[in-house]
Amino acid sequence: MIKEIIQEFLKVIIRICYCIYNYVNIGGLYNRVKRKIYHYWVSNRFKSVGKDCIFRPFLMLREPYNISFGDNCSVGYHTVLELYSNYRGKQEFHPELLFGNNSSLGDYGHITCINKVSIGNNVRMGRKVFPFSFLIDGAKLLRPIDRPTERR
Repeated sequence: MIKEIIQEFLKVIIRICYCIYNYVNIGGLYNRVKRKIYHYWVSNRFKSVGKDCIFRPFLMLREPYNISFGDNCSVGYHTVLELYSNYRGKQEFHPELLFGNNSSLGDYGHITCINKVSIGNNVRMGRKVFPFSFLIDGAKLLRPIDRPTERR
């Protein structure tokens, strides 16, 4: 008798919980918590991060300590942010990547930088955008010292 009452009570509790937080909401809550944890973890790796920035999971993040974000910035899923401070220990660079306020880089974006790249305020870059900085002194194309002369 008591066992049946407890089972019925649990069924009622489960139905109430299902009505309040159905499976979709619980999944959405899980995803929000997961995104927040990732955001706080990755934010500490950057040089500076403004208020209300959103970071989706990166595909590759190289030298994040040279990247600064303004307020209200967002970076989409599977983006690649690569900054190179040297090339095989033979060439030295001073990369710096700056995102202005209210700027965003869409999903699958790719930024490679060896010099200063500054993305201004209110700039929206869509999906699969590939800006890069490989120019030295504004005119010369960088040619690595060990560049092979033949392709195999």
